[in-house]
Amino acid sequence: MVFIDNVDSYHSDEPSLAPVDEDSDPHSPFIGKTPAECHRLLLQLRETTESEIMTEWFAVMDERSERDDTVLLVAVERDDGGENEVLGYRTVRASFEVACTSLMCYESGHSSVDEDLERAARQPDGVYRGPK
Repeated sequence: MVFIDNVDSYHSDEPSLAPVDEDSDPHSPFIGKTPAECHRLLLQLRETTESEIMTEWFAVMDERSERDDTVLLVAVERDDGGENEVLGYRTVRASFEVACTSLMCYESGHSSVDEDLERAARQPDGVYRGPK
């Protein structure tokens, strides 16, 4: 996973190393944005900087992330599953521990947000923590 908090810098597909030592940009354009708005920012970043990032599946760290060590996993829904018009966004709250693996499984077709939503629904807090 690559930590992105600005749309001005090039980002490669090399993972960010944990722990991230630098503070996040307090003026990040991602702060307070919906998954749709984050998606548009990621598309803009990829176009303007030629960054090598995935934009169809991504994780959002939000206010809740700081409280309970979770992220919001986002899958972009398209009418043909490809490059056509965006129909919507499917999201599931997940623990940090499963976020990267889940995104890779979405990308490869080995799992889906819907499957993880079903598993999360069985948890008292609605958070997906891995297959069980």
